[in-house]
Parts: sequence; C-alpha cells; structure tokens
Amino acid sequence: MAGGKKGKTEAKSKGGPKEAPKGGKGNAKKDNSQATPAPAKAKGAQKIWPCHILCDKHSKREEALEELRNGTSWEDVCTKYSTEKARSGGKLGEKLKGQLEPEFEVLAFALPVFKATESKEYPYGLCKTVHGYHIIKLDKKQ
Repeated sequence: MAGGKKGKTEAKSKGGPKEAPKGGKGNAKKDNSQATPAPAKAKGAQKIWPCHILCDKHSKREEALEELRNGTSWEDVCTKYSTEKARSGGKLGEKLKGQLEPEFEVLAFALPVFKATESKEYPYGLCKTVHGYHIIKLDKKQ
C-alpha cells in the first residue's frame, strides 16, 4: 500500500507545477518572456497617414459627406468644401500618436484604411475640433 500512496503523491507533485503559473515568481519570468511580443501587436497602429476635409459649418460638412456617399471623388469634394489643404487632397502626412487634436486622433487611429473601390461604404470619421468640422479618411497605417 505504501507504493500506492507514493504513486498518488507523485501524481499530485506532477500536477502541482502545472497549476503554479497562476502565482510563483519562477513561472512569472517564463510567462513574461513568452508574452512580450503580444502586447506590441495589441497596441495597434502607431503611425497613420490621415486626410481630412475641414469645414467651417456642420451643414457644409454634411453636404460634403453626402457628395462622398454619392460617389464624388475625395479630391473633388476636398477642393469644393475644405477650408485648408485642398490642393493636397487634405493630406496631413505621417502622424504619430500624440500629434493630433485628441478628438481627431482617437477617431483617425480607429478608422480602417481607405479603399477607393469602397468609397461609398467607407466609414468616414466625423468630428468637431477647435478648428471646425472634419471628415476624415485614412490612407495608410502602421
């Protein structure tokens, strides 16, 4: 019978370390080294290339958005409605987190990359900042 008890004890000790990753210092080091690459991917994009159409009035932004939804090109709508950067298609260039107005930045980093073939269905970002009313699209993200 002593051999039977010994077998049970060995089984318990083998099972014990499998449950240990919930606590113990030794296992935490192993978990951290394995988990290190994942958070970098979970953070999402760190750089974006946004474009925007900036309007003085909410009504102008709604008119511009309606034209985009009806298939008018971004460049044409930008030239007609935007109060700035119209000649460059509203391109703001490469932006890192922390370089844009907070309400603009949160929205821009959440947008999918724009595909011209899906322009009518694209979820353009809409926000208001101290500068005015924006329609945002995203050309690229990394």
